Amino acid sequence: MPIERGVMATIGAVAFIAFFYLALPVGVLLWRDSRRDQPESPADVATDPPRAVESQPASRARKRAATAKTTNQMIQAVRIAKVDCDVAFLMDSLTDPDVRGFAARYLADIGAEEAIPSIARLLSASDARVRSSAVKALGKLRAKELAPRVMEMVKRDESSVVRSHAVGALGRIGGDRRVQGVLIDALSDPEPAVGWCAAHELGSVGDTDAIEPLLAAATRAHPLRRGTYRKAVRRIRARNSRSRF
Repeated sequence: MPIERGVMATIGAVAFIAFFYLALPVGVLLWRDSRRDQPESPADVATDPPRAVESQPASRARKRAATAKTTNQMIQAVRIAKVDCDVAFLMDSLTDPDVRGFAARYLADIGAEEAIPSIARLLSASDARVRSSAVKALGKLRAKELAPRVMEMVKRDESSVVRSHAVGALGRIGGDRRVQGVLIDALSDPEPAVGWCAAHELGSVGDTDAIEPLLAAATRAHPLRRGTYRKAVRRIRARNSRSRF
């Protein structure tokens, strides 16, 4: 019996030592893992260093522009911006000599009125194609605040194409009787195409005071072009008749 008790005591001592060296470290690891799963206290959160804010991903247009090596590829990037309504990229493109005309046109297509001041700066461009795109865009956006500037272009721009597009823009913008006066004067422009555009716009926005100048312009015009002026007169008279009833 004493021997058996001694053996049992030895076994108990060995088991205790094994528990101390093996089970206790495992328990400590499990306790640490449970602490990690617990939510942080307000104090811990407050002392954490601020996390970096992730930057916004580049738009499709900017990614395409970043790899563009030719003008055609840049134009394609601007077209993508139009599809995505990427106003920021299109406004940045107004400073690119190769695509600024396209950018102005596409900003008007998506109705980006915030771009009007930036587009207006292109009215002074040396490239007639850029001026033409800009004035058409302003007409589509109905930039009434720029009506005086557009009227000056109708009168004085050196390009007949720009003058024609300025006439069309002025008809869209509308305004006071000064606009009709400028359109009537444009009927006598040396370039017939400008007069035709003016007749079309007067037919849309003009009143009865424009009838006599239109008939006079018809007598001066080539016989094949007189119909343009007479049609404008008919439209004005029809509109005036409806208004009286």
